[in-house]
Amino acid sequence: MNFTSNDCPNVQSSLPPVSYSIGVWKPQKYFWLLVLALHLPPRMFYGLVYKNQFKLGESEYKQRSWFSTMVQVHMRLMWVEAAGLVTVSIIDIDTYFVMHAICYSVWVISFCIRQLTSNHDRIFYIKCCLFLIGYPLAVSTGFSYFSFLLLCSGTAYVLFSVAEYILVGLNSLFYFLLVWELTGSRIEFYLTHKGHIGSTRTDVAI
Repeated sequence: MNFTSNDCPNVQSSLPPVSYSIGVWKPQKYFWLLVLALHLPPRMFYGLVYKNQFKLGESEYKQRSWFSTMVQVHMRLMWVEAAGLVTVSIIDIDTYFVMHAICYSVWVISFCIRQLTSNHDRIFYIKCCLFLIGYPLAVSTGFSYFSFLLLCSGTAYVLFSVAEYILVGLNSLFYFLLVWELTGSRIEFYLTHKGHIGSTRTDVAI
């Protein structure tokens, strides 16, 4: 089958890029959007959980002036990445290529930067490995795709597709690390009113 765009109609590729499977082909596109709709709210909530995990943790850098800013940036990058994933799924590569490419860049850049945040040493080393693999792959997608457009090279298109599949896997692995990263943590919800503003948890319990 011909999985390439109209720019190189004679180039045959047996490995379609992720962009087509989630944004162009039907009914795969609708199945992915359904999964995304179920997946997105917990992912946004995870940003808040991660922020509190850092703030309540016992990091030796907690008192540094830049720590709070780093936590806020990390949380917002998680939301930006989620927004990039949504837009790259809705705006497909055939309808508006430039906007699709920008949304893809937002997603992959946010993902790469966040891999350099740590909460546990061992997990941080794993994230560093993910970054060392993901960053070159992310950069390579720009070169491989534009090489395909300029040269109509089937090899360049396959390299782009392979890099996309690996990046999606790395992104999933990054989020899977929370199983260990949040071990021993718990989530608590509190409803406050004017009489409890400024009160501590112990005061409210009494």
